[in-house]
Amino acid sequence: MQIRYSVIVPVYNCERFIDRCIKSILSQTLTNFELILVDDGSQDLSGNICDKYEKLDSRVKVIHKNNAGVSAARNSGLDVASGEFVTFIDSDDYLDSTALQHLDSAEGDLVVNGYLLEHNDNEFKPSLRNHGNDFIDINDKTKLEQRFIKGMFNYVFSKRYDLKIINDNQLRFDESINLGEDTLFVLDYLKYIQNISVIDYTDYHYVKYSGMTLTNQIFTPKVIDRLENLHNEMYNRILFLFDKDISEALITKHIGVVYRNFIFEKILNGSEHSFNLISYLYSQKWFRLSLEYVDEIYADENKKFKFLMKTKSAILFYIYIKFFN
Repeated sequence: MQIRYSVIVPVYNCERFIDRCIKSILSQTLTNFELILVDDGSQDLSGNICDKYEKLDSRVKVIHKNNAGVSAARNSGLDVASGEFVTFIDSDDYLDSTALQHLDSAEGDLVVNGYLLEHNDNEFKPSLRNHGNDFIDINDKTKLEQRFIKGMFNYVFSKRYDLKIINDNQLRFDESINLGEDTLFVLDYLKYIQNISVIDYTDYHYVKYSGMTLTNQIFTPKVIDRLENLHNEMYNRILFLFDKDISEALITKHIGVVYRNFIFEKILNGSEHSFNLISYLYSQKWFRLSLEYVDEIYADENKKFKFLMKTKSAILFYIYIKFFN
């Protein structure tokens, strides 16, 4: 009997939570799957924990490799996957027992489930992130645009992919990209499918850990370069899905939201007020384009701040945060 699902989990220095992740997968109500744990050069006990489960359950396969990043780890999993379908899980996340069963309940080249966003510090209550129920033809540009803007293609987890489509089109994660690789893979996959099923469940628990998110990074020119590079790559990919003018609008709205988090968390409410940094930010193509959508991206902010952003002036912005903020 063919294996129904290949569940791929990249593992790196996660001994605190890998047990929970693995146990949640092995307890699925749908049992016809293989669990591929890719130990990406962990320096803690993560690799040993993976080996323990491989001995306990014949469905578990462990790959040990030198550390090369999450994209390379997922690619290693795809290289040995033998299931009809593939799904990805991050090692610090976990599933309800019905997760695979629900992914299996829908027809479609891509099946998209919701998820439950949790915070490890319990500062915030868990919040549902789902997209309702829908069946989308890949040629329905209006629906695709709406789903893109709402972030449905931003993440690789809580989705079901057809392994034949992946392998026939030689799809793999871009190992040269270390930011937004999830989005790029999903956009690549969309080029080769006919339809998308959206299901209204939240079996996937996406756990955010303090200090491990993009906006917790130091805001530097290097980070800005990474953001701009990511959106260049995104733009090139969605040209296959949308008209050029629509693509640019989609991307600029997307990156505007990302930059918004940095501006409020790291500049306005933080200590990173360097004029050189702000000037570098304003010199970037996608950030400048995103200023065209200030009223949408910064809709909840005061009129004075939105007016300041519309001026597109690094000098005025610097004066504002230095002396009037």
